[in-house]
Amino acid sequence: MDETIHQHRPLLISLAYNILGDIQEAEDIVQDAFEGWYEKRREVQHHKAYLSRVVVNKSIDRLEAAKKERELYKGPWLPVPVVNEAPSQERNTRDLLPIAVLALLEKLNPLERAVFILREAFDYPYREIGELCNLPEDHARQILHRAREKIQRPRSRFQVDHRQQQRLMEAFLNACEKSDEEELKRLLAEDVSFFSDGGGKVAASVVPLYGHASVLRFWLPVVDRIKHNIEVRFVEVNGCPGAMFLNKETGKIDTIFTIDIEGDKIAGLYVVRNPEKILLKTVTKS
Repeated sequence: MDETIHQHRPLLISLAYNILGDIQEAEDIVQDAFEGWYEKRREVQHHKAYLSRVVVNKSIDRLEAAKKERELYKGPWLPVPVVNEAPSQERNTRDLLPIAVLALLEKLNPLERAVFILREAFDYPYREIGELCNLPEDHARQILHRAREKIQRPRSRFQVDHRQQQRLMEAFLNACEKSDEEELKRLLAEDVSFFSDGGGKVAASVVPLYGHASVLRFWLPVVDRIKHNIEVRFVEVNGCPGAMFLNKETGKIDTIFTIDIEGDKIAGLYVVRNPEKILLKTVTKS
């Protein structure tokens, strides 16, 4: 049992990460859960359920504390991206939610977020959600209903068309390199949103931007300033198409970039520049 129990680790890390938006925090919580399980493993009958319940509740508690910290964060707070430098042919989109979805979930309180993720991302039945979150089943249903009203994003939008996303992202970055404003306007939805997370440590917009005019007014001068010193490398960000900008002089990661799409338009741009969120330990090779 001591060996086979670790087969649940990927699921547990996915649960914790999607609730918290921080991979290091998620790994720490899962490790704590395994240590607690080891001490009382002979008393536990359903090991996966026990570990899941511990991880979900520890994640909710940690997010309660993190919410207060994020209120003081300088500029928009985006999740810590999980980057894979060797994009896979087969993706399990249930593992990690896209950055766009996780950013949207910041509207929810911790319990709403946990219930929403368990149901919408992992398809847990309401009975199990109630057991994992220490809730009556009817209460879990009510919480999910309230969360859906706050999100107002169809569930179908959670399933990303990766080919279309990759195509639009490549077209966008190519137009940026050419400073082709007309092409950029064509690619962006009129009400496109732009979130840039610098954490007060590097240059970034300290407020979200909305509408392609506002976005391009901010973004084009940035591109003109940095494009000759940046190498663009295509990667996976949370299992979705993304890009990594590297400083040609230092070889260090400067920016993690990904988009959200709706139909044939880019609906959201997400730029993570906070150095604490793009450490190499968040980047994996497969």
